[in-house]
Amino acid sequence: SCVCVATTADYIWRFAKGVRARALYRGVRTWRKDGVDEKVLEALNTFGPLLIGRTTPVPTRFLEAPPMYAHVSSTLVRERVSSGRGIEDLVPLGSEGAVAQMYG
Repeated sequence: SCVCVATTADYIWRFAKGVRARALYRGVRTWRKDGVDEKVLEALNTFGPLLIGRTTPVPTRFLEAPPMYAHVSSTLVRERVSSGRGIEDLVPLGSEGAVAQMYG
């Protein structure tokens, strides 16, 4: 199997269908912090393809972060990048440049 991390300005479900993804994987810090928002996004990624795309949805799978990373959020990464501070302790080794470019 192949794992691909991608960003898109389009609907994520449309991108996933275009690359023939078998599933969307979403990271959650904790279900207490992110649960409601993630379930809303899951609903959008389920009904969007059905109503807008006239196609079947791509299933969503969730990965809960280990407790030591529960403080990491896209907002924190974005703030560090915009202030020129490092993000090495927040993102996987080797991905710093790509993440900084995405948020820069």
